[in-house]
Amino acid sequence: MIKWGLASGLTVALALWTSLFLPVAAVPAFSFAWLLHWLLMIVAVKIVPQVLPRAVGPLTLNVGPNESRWSRRLGVLAFKRILDLIGWNRMIQKARGYSGKRGELARLTEETWRSELGHAWALLMTCLIAIALWSSRPDVVSGLLVLAVPLHVYPILLQRLLRWRIQQLGGATATQ
Repeated sequence: MIKWGLASGLTVALALWTSLFLPVAAVPAFSFAWLLHWLLMIVAVKIVPQVLPRAVGPLTLNVGPNESRWSRRLGVLAFKRILDLIGWNRMIQKARGYSGKRGELARLTEETWRSELGHAWALLMTCLIAIALWSSRPDVVSGLLVLAVPLHVYPILLQRLLRWRIQQLGGATATQ
């Protein structure tokens, strides 16, 4: 938990400090927001795997059918197709080492949870930074919030939809 707190505090402090040096203009503010989101994901990749086994505890990996219906209505499958077109999903599948075999579903379930947790942490940090910059840098805040949807909200929904599909195949659940 100390690593989460330390990483969170340092990331927010670094973002606030560097925002002081940005010129007030749309392009630098959007660029800063773009780079900050990627920095958050790099930090998430470094901290999530180390704390996942202790973090699972009372949290559930299971996804309900109503949630999957809402995800589809919100266009998560269209988002997935975009990721397929640009090659992102192919890269992630290689990184996960998933070959499509039923015996690997439990590990894939954990990987989706790990990804969801990383994006949720990055989204939380984005919101904290946006709140801290609300009055001084609205240009940065708007860039942060606009980018949060495709870079964190939709990936979270996509991971949960994938986990729902695994459940339908009789794959791993939180109780397994």
